[in-house]
Amino acid sequence: MKTKTKKNIIKAVVGTAVAGVVAFAGWLGCAFWGNPLEMHKLSKSAEEYVEKKYPDENYEISKCTFDWKLGDYYVTAQSPTSEDTRFTIRSDYDGGFTDNHSAETFQRNAVERFLDALKEDVRLLVEDEFGRNIELTVGIISDDESPVVAIDQPVDLENFPWEISIQMRTNKGDKTEDEMVEETVDRIAKTLGDKYTVGEYTFYYSRGDGGNNWVTLTAEEAARIQ
Repeated sequence: MKTKTKKNIIKAVVGTAVAGVVAFAGWLGCAFWGNPLEMHKLSKSAEEYVEKKYPDENYEISKCTFDWKLGDYYVTAQSPTSEDTRFTIRSDYDGGFTDNHSAETFQRNAVERFLDALKEDVRLLVEDEFGRNIELTVGIISDDESPVVAIDQPVDLENFPWEISIQMRTNKGDKTEDEMVEETVDRIAKTLGDKYTVGEYTFYYSRGDGGNNWVTLTAEEAARIQ
């Protein structure tokens, strides 16, 4: 085989390999981040969808996002005059759209806004006591008899409407489990003071074999050990 022919074959093989890599990268990008052209097209279509379905509203449409878990595209419609009046518009398999525009959605947005403010405030308070590297999860405890916050109701952390739950990793060290729980509950109670009512504590710590032990206490059980 002549040298020139070999070079041409090598170029062809390399070119094919490069094209394959580029094609794979493009497929991977679309699989996880979506098709940019499709996203732009759907953004414009979503604007038309909102204008037609909700003509009396002046919703602002976000940039289109691809949900790789569900394999579809979505945008967020936001009212310029109401923080909680926000809903999601998703593409469907028929080329149209579906949305979750409802009073329940807006009220859920209000609850999430309260929860976000709670998480940030408790995190800052607890970090002052336990350090910035603490693993902490804060939630709210509600049922059918719990207070209902109104859409766009201002967050008042000094009069938070729900009991809260706290889950955190602790360092048991040489203490017994009971000693660790009592000390941690006491420190949290002193840190939060009367600002929040903690309805449930959950602590987890390493057993030393790679696993975790969990301890959960209700407010009544925590009060008995303080």
